[in-house]
Amino acid sequence: MKVLFIAKGNDDPATRYRVMPVLSRLHQLKIETGLCDDSDGIKGKLRLLCLAKDAQLLFIQRKLFTPWFIRLLKSRCNNIVFDFDDAIFCRSNGEVSASRMRKFKGMLGSSTLVFAGNEYLAEQCTSVETLVVPTSVDEARYSRNVEKESGCVLVWIGSSSTRKYLEHHRSVLEEVGDRFPNVSLKVIADFDFHLVNMKVSNVPWSIESEASQLASAHIGIAPMIDNPWTNGKCALKIVQYMAAGLPVISSRIGANREVVVPGETGLLADTVDEWMLAVESLAGNQGERDRMGLAGYNRMSQKYSQEVVLDSIIGNLTARQLIPAD
Repeated sequence: MKVLFIAKGNDDPATRYRVMPVLSRLHQLKIETGLCDDSDGIKGKLRLLCLAKDAQLLFIQRKLFTPWFIRLLKSRCNNIVFDFDDAIFCRSNGEVSASRMRKFKGMLGSSTLVFAGNEYLAEQCTSVETLVVPTSVDEARYSRNVEKESGCVLVWIGSSSTRKYLEHHRSVLEEVGDRFPNVSLKVIADFDFHLVNMKVSNVPWSIESEASQLASAHIGIAPMIDNPWTNGKCALKIVQYMAAGLPVISSRIGANREVVVPGETGLLADTVDEWMLAVESLAGNQGERDRMGLAGYNRMSQKYSQEVVLDSIIGNLTARQLIPAD
């Protein structure tokens, strides 16, 4: 059989984390695969229709096609698995979008099975069988045996699209810097970030260095704001922090609440006072950081490692006879 994956470009994080590992595992199982990462515009859609007629399963990641096109696509290949890891039914600022919701419902209506990145997303899919499939990491890429930087380094990893969550907590971070002179911040991203009261080290993101840059810090942070879009976020940075053996301080938003076990793998904080207490309890206590970091690593290994999640995906596809058994 042939499985055709439909996704954004190879540089897209969702493609890297949620598509390519599944594609590689199917290769290992001797199942023929294809990847269409250009399905926009008339030429792209015509190319996709041609590719789809030779496939027995379409694995669509995040793409929201118009209802008429997804029906046409389904006429070429009846089995569709829809995978999504963001609240793509609304705008990125959390506002309602009638057009996105219409496309989203059309995708659900044409899908045989849906993989949702967290519980909140799965709750939006009442019309079709839906499984929660968390975003996972390849733990082999991460090492906890990395020399730590001096002082106590908070680390945040992200991109320009998620910079707003860091900016939203600027006053909190300034307060942290004012109260805890030994604490600094490392930002691993495609932009520079600066504070008045705290030293900030800006590190350009790269796939080659991200794991070691995370591991050399002391505490991973995941500040967020609360709206329908952020509730759809799948806590990738938290899983990365845990893979690097770091304790986490996170806002109580979306999948962050599902991934972080308060007092065991990290701490949850929303108010300024909660953030100060969380930093205070970890910044000067290496034993507590080590305890939570190890617990976080173990939780990642058991629930969010690539091997565990891939086994679940392949098992569910096989059980529903969407791919052949070994």
